[in-house]
Amino acid sequence: MLSLSFRGSLLGLAVLSACVAPPSSPGLGGGDAVGPGDDNKGGGGFQSCGEDEDCADGNVCDPVKNICVAGEANPDPDCRDDEDCDPALRCLAGRCEPPVEENDLCGEDSDCQDDMICDEQQCRPGECTPDRGCGDEEECIHGRCRPVDPDDCVEEGCPDNMVCHEDFRRCVDPDPDQCRGDDGCRRGQQCIEGRCMDARAEACDGDEDCELGLTCDPILHTCRPQIGETCTGDDECGIDERCQQVNRETRRCVSFPCMDDFQCRDRGGVCDDATNRCVPDDRDGCDTDRDCAGDELCDRNSRRCEPKTEGMCFSDRDCDEGQRCDREGRECVPENFCRTMLDCRSGEVCDRMECRPTRAGDRCWNADMCGEGLTCERGFCREADDGGEDRCRSNQDCQRGQVCDDGQCREADDGGRCRSDRDCERGEECVEGQCREAEDEAECRSDRDCGRGQACVEGQCRDEGGGEPEPEPEPFPDACGENQSCPDEQACYEARCRPRCENDEDCEEGTRCMAIGMQQQVCL
Repeated sequence: MLSLSFRGSLLGLAVLSACVAPPSSPGLGGGDAVGPGDDNKGGGGFQSCGEDEDCADGNVCDPVKNICVAGEANPDPDCRDDEDCDPALRCLAGRCEPPVEENDLCGEDSDCQDDMICDEQQCRPGECTPDRGCGDEEECIHGRCRPVDPDDCVEEGCPDNMVCHEDFRRCVDPDPDQCRGDDGCRRGQQCIEGRCMDARAEACDGDEDCELGLTCDPILHTCRPQIGETCTGDDECGIDERCQQVNRETRRCVSFPCMDDFQCRDRGGVCDDATNRCVPDDRDGCDTDRDCAGDELCDRNSRRCEPKTEGMCFSDRDCDEGQRCDREGRECVPENFCRTMLDCRSGEVCDRMECRPTRAGDRCWNADMCGEGLTCERGFCREADDGGEDRCRSNQDCQRGQVCDDGQCREADDGGRCRSDRDCERGEECVEGQCREAEDEAECRSDRDCGRGQACVEGQCRDEGGGEPEPEPEPFPDACGENQSCPDEQACYEARCRPRCENDEDCEEGTRCMAIGMQQQVCL
């Protein structure tokens, strides 16, 4: 997991790349802001302060906006800027609150919604919106048209009191040691020991103060990723870099630390523990363990040979009694552990990652999959036919006057009783539970609507043999196994082709995306 300081550095990079502007006017505090009438006022007509003693009697210094407010300020703020709050909320007086509406009290433009400005301490509609209202060389910032910063401040130059940051191409304060409170810093920064720094970044004076993989910004004195050459895509950057937007029109190769090999795998690298950087993977390539040296195994994910470590196994002989070697995870697991039905013995099925004896009703594609006393019929394990000719699956398997009851042909209460035309003799039809002579050829939709010895042909029941023979039913349409494979978009799991997936959104309602091993996920 990335540390707070590293995540802060990434956020600092995003904040700075979006906007580096001169200090804004102080905002509204926790109580009613003290307005005009004092000689020590901040922007917008509020009295600036660093502590309660700087304010008149009955007023206190708001610790977030550093202005004098009436009443009790917020001594322990939940936030210092909007970045600390959920996207739909704003940081107002140290609390995450909904954005203020038109005519609500405000201290600066950022206290209002994006298309409003703070005019005479009230939020009012601005002169522009983000997509209209400004000239070609302007942009809309909180309802006001502002000049667009020069794309390359090295050539264009900066005001006398600012310098150009070489990487971000933005004019910044050359001396960060000039703040008394957060109101003297840019948005997204706070005053720490007299220095304006990103609120989430780690302060530093040199690279030795930063975590591995980060560097100390010489101007902002905060830890951040290293920034390299300009780029248009990741393929133009080093193995430990990504192409990132660092200002409005410039993308540069930015070096990011890594925590494990997984973060480097898409670039064909591994994570160097000494530097926390992605480096080329110089291990031998492999497809099976036979491609590696005697003390190495083939990593099924990276297809690279890696040293065998404690706890890994080559075969069942490396495991304790009652365990076996799981070839997928290279670890000893209980003997009945399984990922698919192929991990289980004949007569067993994989149920919740455990092999158990097959029961009637379980899926099958051959008789070997069913246990003793069971047989595989039409894709399901069923009890073996030990009842002689009296065994049945439906009424049509029994003699006239009999019904199929719990797999056994039994005499019906009424010899002529029927459930469908198939229970009746040829030329008869089932009417109100009784077999009666058919008046004419019955209309039908399927063979089930016809009498014994008949088939439904073009909507009419006809004697069998008059039409095309009915094809032998498939075991089940999505069966798979040793002799049956699945389409590319499916994978075989427990003798059935299952849809492949990346997350639950790819699956139908009532199913979830589950891992089944070998880097495969299917909807179950």
